[in-house]
This record gives sequence, C-alpha cells and structure tokens, in this order.
Amino acid sequence: MSHENMQERVVIINVPDDLSPLKFKSFLRSEATDIQARSSSNSFVIIRLFLPERIIFALTQRKLDVLLKDIVDKHPNIYRIVLVTVPQALNFEQMQVVMQDAQSTLAALAKNAKRLSRQQDGSFRQDASSA
Repeated sequence: MSHENMQERVVIINVPDDLSPLKFKSFLRSEATDIQARSSSNSFVIIRLFLPERIIFALTQRKLDVLLKDIVDKHPNIYRIVLVTVPQALNFEQMQVVMQDAQSTLAALAKNAKRLSRQQDGSFRQDASSA
C-alpha cells in the first residue's frame, strides 16, 4: 500500500460512566467491530480509549491486555489502542481538546509518512541507478 493512498485515522472511544465493568468487554468489542466495518482497506486506525478508573480497577491488567491485543489481532485496520485512564468519562469540553490533539497526531503521521515515502523513493532510485 502506498503512503499517498493510506488513510490515517484516530478514533476516540470515551467509555460511558454508567457502563458496568461486566459489559465493558462486549462494548469495546462492538465498538472495534464497528470501526473495522467503517474502515476502507487502506485505513490505518489508532484508537484512543478513555477508560474510567473504576473499570480498570474491576479488571485485572492481564485481562485488559488480552482484550486489547485480541482486538488489534482480529481487526486488520486497527493498528494500535492507546489506553488513557481517566477518573470519569470525558465531558464535552474535554472531548473537544482530545479531538484537537487527535488532529495534531494525524498531521504528524501524515508528515512522517510523506517523509518516509520520499526517503524510500530516493533510496530506490539511488539503488537502481547504482546497479
């Protein structure tokens, strides 16, 4: 897949305060399945998961790690899940700040992808001319 055709996305999942720890796994799996279904074949998705502390305390670290790894392994377009622990679900203003940060992350990813593409093109041309 060429870097020019790649679609980088940062998806924010703000786990609701009223979600029980028992329902968290199915909630997250459902969200991941929905994200994968809406992704094109050339999408590169990073999920930022804002998880209230009370849910983290109800799960073991191992169970949480296995859940996140399983999601990344199962969904080819989901590249990574970044876990952010929060005291409670984010409010609207906090979500706005997070969205701005996500836009900055996307801009940095796009810049790096273009730089890497230019470097690879240059090294390929140089290698081809040396042969």
